[in-house]
Amino acid sequence: MTSFLFVILGLTVLVIGAESLVKGASGLALSFKISPLVVGLTIVAFGTSAPELFVSIKSALEGHPDLAFGNVLGSNMCNITLILGVTALIFPVAVQKNILNFDWPIAFLSIILLYVLTLDHNVSLLDGAIFVSMILLYNFILIRMSRKETIAKIEEGSVNSKALDFKELVKDVLFIAVGSVGLVFGAE
Repeated sequence: MTSFLFVILGLTVLVIGAESLVKGASGLALSFKISPLVVGLTIVAFGTSAPELFVSIKSALEGHPDLAFGNVLGSNMCNITLILGVTALIFPVAVQKNILNFDWPIAFLSIILLYVLTLDHNVSLLDGAIFVSMILLYNFILIRMSRKETIAKIEEGSVNSKALDFKELVKDVLFIAVGSVGLVFGAE
């Protein structure tokens, strides 16, 4: 019974931590003129994946790398089939052209790369470095493209510019900090 209560408590803290992290990071990103789509593709994606990241790191450190690998695959399958599927059942999901031309090929490439790199039945330090480098490069390119588009829209007047508010920035950073702490303890 105690284990069950710890699982429920851990899941609750993970959800609250992820929500706080996503709220703070989204506010911070939007303050720096990054589009909502990019916020979804980066900040929200990282925030909602952070619990899995912490659980996977914890399980790998405790000698259960198979749990970490299963968590990654299961999470991706669940995100595509369950979450996108249920969302589309409720309301059709519009797919922008740039997602089909840029984001989908990157996602597909990462799946193929995972398959190729695991043919030796091992995910090595080099494999991990390749994946981390890919996500960093992808996010750098995505944010750079988004800022250019958003600034161009501000200059043409189709989007209003919002001045940076120090109080909002501090609040967003606090949400990020609280969310990160919650994720660490929730994963534990």
